[in-house]
Amino acid sequence: LLFVFVMPKKSIRHIPRIILENTDKIGDIKKRPVRRFKIWKLLKGDMVQVMEGKSAGERGKIIAVDRKKNTVVVDQLNLVKKHVPTTPERKGGIFTQAAPIHYSNVALIDPEDGEPTKIRWEKREGLKVRVSKRSGEVIPKPDDWKKPFPQTGPRDTSVKDTLEVTYETPFYASEIYKLERELREMKYLRKEPVGSAEPEEPETEQVQQKE
Repeated sequence: LLFVFVMPKKSIRHIPRIILENTDKIGDIKKRPVRRFKIWKLLKGDMVQVMEGKSAGERGKIIAVDRKKNTVVVDQLNLVKKHVPTTPERKGGIFTQAAPIHYSNVALIDPEDGEPTKIRWEKREGLKVRVSKRSGEVIPKPDDWKKPFPQTGPRDTSVKDTLEVTYETPFYASEIYKLERELREMKYLRKEPVGSAEPEEPETEQVQQKE
């Protein structure tokens, strides 16, 4: 008899017993919910500086904001490699794109001295504006922070046709209202809406006396 022993290519790592016993429950564990910021001070189009991470000290423009995950995407910063498979519609490959950065790791640029600063919301002349804590100057909102208003397409109803009044009140409507008012005055019609029934009186129970 010839015995052949085949050694595995990779050594089996030690797996804790608690993981082996609860392998069926690992998939049911829910992710920790993200606590959203109630007051959001950064907007799309702002010029910011990255304070922490591999792109610390670099500046760029915010191109996307995700308020559900408290992250922002800065143009040409925090770049990562992404592998895209080939499909009939496009060619695959390895592409470089900007990854999200946490909201707390970026700071807005003060337009007064060009340094990163913290900001706060204030009301000035009846308007809610962003004010720099560094210089006290108002930081205006960028031009592209709002979504562009959708234009009217070829299949959309025009504004003129929407505002046009095409309904005409029938000639007998005024007579019906007048008749209904007269019937209510003569108490032939109830003022209460249909379906509101009056509460019934409870029946008295008869008590039998014991002989």
